[in-house]
Amino acid sequence: MSSPVRTEAHRETTLDTTTKAAPTGPRAFLRRKGTVTALRIALIVLLMAAVWILADKFGEHHRLFDFRIYRKAVLFWLDGDNILYNYSQPDKINFNLGFTYPPFAALIMIPLAILPYGLAKWMHLTLMSAALAFMCYWVATPLARRFKQPAWFVCGIAVPLAFALEPIRESLSFGQINHELAILIIGDLLFLVRRGSKWGGVGVGLATAIKLTPGIFIVYLLVTKRWRAAITSMFAAIIATVLAAGFDLRSSAKFWLTTFWDSGRVGILDQTSNTSINGILLRWFNERDPNYPKAVFVLGVVLVIGFGLWRAVRAHKAGDEICAMTIVGLVGVMVSPVSWIHHNFWIVPALVVLADVALRSGLWTKRFWAWTGMFLLIYLPFALTMSLRYSEVTTKHWLHGPWWWLGENSYVLLSVLLIVMLPIRAGTDEVDLARGNFWPRWPLWLARLPQRRAKAA
Repeated sequence: MSSPVRTEAHRETTLDTTTKAAPTGPRAFLRRKGTVTALRIALIVLLMAAVWILADKFGEHHRLFDFRIYRKAVLFWLDGDNILYNYSQPDKINFNLGFTYPPFAALIMIPLAILPYGLAKWMHLTLMSAALAFMCYWVATPLARRFKQPAWFVCGIAVPLAFALEPIRESLSFGQINHELAILIIGDLLFLVRRGSKWGGVGVGLATAIKLTPGIFIVYLLVTKRWRAAITSMFAAIIATVLAAGFDLRSSAKFWLTTFWDSGRVGILDQTSNTSINGILLRWFNERDPNYPKAVFVLGVVLVIGFGLWRAVRAHKAGDEICAMTIVGLVGVMVSPVSWIHHNFWIVPALVVLADVALRSGLWTKRFWAWTGMFLLIYLPFALTMSLRYSEVTTKHWLHGPWWWLGENSYVLLSVLLIVMLPIRAGTDEVDLARGNFWPRWPLWLARLPQRRAKAA
């Protein structure tokens, strides 16, 4: 038996050790799990509030302009015996505007047109916001896992930072459908195609039937030799197009025979908001100049597609699907005859890739500063609306000299820079795209529910 004196001495020693192992004061307060969670939530709320206030004060307010055109055009189409593409409304900037998407897009917009405006508006805003959140979740979750941070915290930071970018703000303010297209394409490539699903390619095909420009991803599937997904995407696009033609053959015929070939139907192509290769060339020469060398545009398109797809194939083979699809998306924006600012939602995954490479380079290293510098070089102009701050009157883009011209065309130049220099992170797919990594975990009691039911049976 131990003596009472020794036992009492041992107890005092234990108490001293316990007291020393449990620090008190501000440091202990900050180490508490609840405190850290509260600080993270506070940071997200403050960031959201700051972005919202700044966007409201300095951003453009388009009041769902495009969404209201969709509704009016579709209602015009459904009212009597009207051809969809005969709809036109005056516009003080572009003279006349009408419905410019393929017929299948109008078909899926019928519910938003026939519902009361208030209900349709909030449904569309909710869908766009949810699509943005999912896009950020899918591309940013690997960073959270890699740097051992909660996914909700990383995504809570990513969403307001993405909303601060002009392409995202413009898309939401106009009431566009770009975020929904992003979900179709990104979800298809990251999950269905990447994992060999028999449905792989359906999302890309439907997105192509809705807006044509996602067709560049069908080419991407072909050059990466994913034949089944490429055929499925083409089949899905054709089925959707035939379905729309069956609903209204005359409108489909007018679109494919007439409207499709008229690139000027969407507005004045040399205005600052056209952030494509065609837009920058029109601003370099002159849209109304009879000597405008269209061969230069064709050559530029060939070079961008060739180099961009070559880099995308390299990224795919190296195991970086997010980088590969981002490059392809940027190529699609660049080679379209007209790409408005809100079309370039591919800036978001591009910035995530840059942030990932910077953080993985080790804090305060030369590589860290180099990639952080490139991140800021891309992020700040798109967040500060640089291109529109240097906007010129149409056909007078050299009025203030070359430096002003560079500012006006900054979005195009930065997008081309990303196509050329976006870093390829070899081997990230093996971990990042593993099954179960992209969806929130079920609560423990819900996960055990099927087992309880089986036992009860």
